[in-house]
Amino acid sequence: MGNILRSRSHVLNKLDPDVLKSMGNEHYRHGRFEEAMALYNQAIAINPKNACYYSNKSAALMSSNRLIEAVIECREAIRLDPYYHNAANDRLARLYQIGRCRESIESLRKIWTKKLTQGTLLRLKILKESSAIA
Repeated sequence: MGNILRSRSHVLNKLDPDVLKSMGNEHYRHGRFEEAMALYNQAIAINPKNACYYSNKSAALMSSNRLIEAVIECREAIRLDPYYHNAANDRLARLYQIGRCRESIESLRKIWTKKLTQGTLLRLKILKESSAIA
């Protein structure tokens, strides 16, 4: 049994995680979110320090209505690369969708304190206005 596990690990390590991500993206585009997540998980197993893989997994989780898990994956992507804009925007959207508007605003402020873009400023303004209404 140990040889099988070592053999599988050896094959997995020979795969290019970016190729796995691309394959996952193809499944995602066709609405096959579970298959996409499995490929993103394989990419993460090979290279657990790439924020993009976590962000893509988060998007697949989001599309599967697994919002809390999606936020967790976004948080990991941001931990790995605080300036990875896709992860920051994804986390913001997921927090907002699960009704945690104030937390999403604070999260956005923390992430982008040094690097605010026009789009981010607009999102922050919209969130402030919507939270004042709620």
